[in-house]
Amino acid sequence: MVVGGDVVYDELQWTAICSALTRALRADGIALLADPGWVEKSKMRATFRQSGFAVSKKQWGYDGRLGRSRVSATRVSTSIASGAMG
Repeated sequence: MVVGGDVVYDELQWTAICSALTRALRADGIALLADPGWVEKSKMRATFRQSGFAVSKKQWGYDGRLGRSRVSATRVSTSIASGAMG
């Protein structure tokens, strides 16, 4: 599942996102939260960890028509066995 939009950047919405993901994801589910770097990632990751998710940051780079770019996302997993990374 991919979650994006202003709701991801609003700290007041993180608990609601955690609740929705808890209901929507399977036991081995994964969600990617779009991350342009506007939020304090450590606070966001802590909120998701406190809700029982494993959390890690993923970043991809690519060369496109408009030049080189980076895409970042916060990976949220219901599988605690996958481990939490800072």
